[in-house]
Amino acid sequence: MPESFYPEIVAGPPKPSAIIQPRAFSLPPGTERYVVAGGGALLVPMETGDALTLTNDEGGQLCEIVAADEKGRIDPAMLGGSATSNGDGLKALLMSGDASLTGLRLGIEARKIDLATAGAIAFKAIGLTPLPVMEEAVIDKPDMLPEEDAPDAP
Repeated sequence: MPESFYPEIVAGPPKPSAIIQPRAFSLPPGTERYVVAGGGALLVPMETGDALTLTNDEGGQLCEIVAADEKGRIDPAMLGGSATSNGDGLKALLMSGDASLTGLRLGIEARKIDLATAGAIAFKAIGLTPLPVMEEAVIDKPDMLPEEDAPDAP
């Protein structure tokens, strides 16, 4: 058993302090980060040339993306993909009456997006893996608005 609970004393002056730079936690210029909680949804305005990267840090979440142009037309080809879902996850969330989705409902209504015609891209790989996964897409049509939804809470 040690005789003292105190650390060893080193002779001489103390070591100089290190300055912690915030850049380790900052995003590169032009990058935005949005967090979608499980069972939540988000409306994100995007423009031609914008890149969309989906990261599933926790695993076990399904993800649907519904992309609409400035006139409210839904077209998954804006993300370089084709419809793999009819947007049922997003529709179910909006029908749930969750007050946290009021802004999303108003945004969809203001943009005259008709979810009855929704063709969504579902990232099933994100939902079926227990580890972090990333998916990427680049916008190839102007003034589109993707809506993200994570219909299954962990």
